[in-house]
Amino acid sequence: MIQRDLEKRLIAHLTHRVEHPNVALLEGARQVGKTTLVESVRPKLDREILYLNLEENNRAVHDLNSCRDFADFETYLATVYQFKGDGQRILCIDEAQESSVLGGFVRFMKEKWRHTPVILTGSSMSRIFGAETRFPVGRVTRFLLQPFSFREFLRCGKEEKLLAFEDPFQIPLFLHERLLKYVQSYLDVGGLPAVASSFFDGLDWRQLRRDLYLDYRSDFARIFSATEASLFDQCLRGVASNLGSPSKYAQMVRTTSALYRRVPDFLELLESWKLIYKSNIQGTRPEQQGFSPKRYLYDPGLANDLRLTALPRIDILSSLDAAQRAPLGGIIENMLATELVALGQDLTGWKKGVNSSEVDFIFRTALGDTIPIECKASLVTRPRDTGGLSEYAARHGSNLGVLVNLDMPGKLTTSTGLNVIHIPVYLIDRLGKIVEGEQ
Repeated sequence: MIQRDLEKRLIAHLTHRVEHPNVALLEGARQVGKTTLVESVRPKLDREILYLNLEENNRAVHDLNSCRDFADFETYLATVYQFKGDGQRILCIDEAQESSVLGGFVRFMKEKWRHTPVILTGSSMSRIFGAETRFPVGRVTRFLLQPFSFREFLRCGKEEKLLAFEDPFQIPLFLHERLLKYVQSYLDVGGLPAVASSFFDGLDWRQLRRDLYLDYRSDFARIFSATEASLFDQCLRGVASNLGSPSKYAQMVRTTSALYRRVPDFLELLESWKLIYKSNIQGTRPEQQGFSPKRYLYDPGLANDLRLTALPRIDILSSLDAAQRAPLGGIIENMLATELVALGQDLTGWKKGVNSSEVDFIFRTALGDTIPIECKASLVTRPRDTGGLSEYAARHGSNLGVLVNLDMPGKLTTSTGLNVIHIPVYLIDRLGKIVEGEQ
């Protein structure tokens, strides 16, 4: 069982003795390891867990949905499971979105249970709060579990020690090159736990990933008609094919298609399932609108696979032809996006105006400062790659910019006087500490 980076935060939340604790919402796409994470934290908690899996227990779903109010819910738990909200045990309901009434009980779990932690997990937690149920603002704490980050991927392969160096700006060349080779593997394989484990065990990870993809598509087909379900492939492939560029509905479906008007709804669903991440693009002024967002896939390996379906594999070290490396930029940017999400960042980009300077992401520090980030797939750092960073800094007063690429870590000062650090994509999980050390 691979320890997840989210584990410490979840344990801290569940063991922190506070009156009326927030309900923990553990979200994430299917097959990213939510149930495994819950199992891994159980022996490390200070209380036992009552664990219910609503996907496996149809009777529990029926009984829960028959509860008219929170009092019925409490009676059901006490009668069937001898569970009382007295703080003696933790309540965990897996695949909570299978119940149509649980969302309405969340606020009372916090307000009426003085010392009882609750975990609700699922692949689409927004589904438990229907149109008639207000989202319980201030009563929940959200935890997002993604596929393995790059660090977790190395941990799966027992190679996390490669990231154990203290000073990222003093990394030796041989170690940098070795880490880039693992970045290549990560981009090929991705971070779905079962797929990554199969890769390191020498098994057929490609077939397993195809099978998991078909499972996702089957879930989609159960909700929509067979005709509409074709949008599952079209939306994911449309996002993958345009990574790093503005995301538009016409990239998914032709404007003349009868399904075109359904694309926004389908994208919203895939975003709620955490299969797609959307990054809104902000202008120079808060009221400046009209820029198309960017979108990314939740797993770098799947993004790579769908993007390069009809193209030869791109090796980040040996494929030096510019035309061959062009698709690589979007794939590296997708990896950067998922790593930023793992750091708890909201994905946001910046654009000066139509057909003008932009930066891929804005990193917000713990103190609220904004740091522009530009992503490139180049093996060398080029001054021309910092233009957007300088433009953002000039307009918003930032004193630091970040260039993410595949070069050795380093620092430079632009012609405009902006201090820029350039780091390889495998160092993103250290970005907060690196930025803090430079300010």
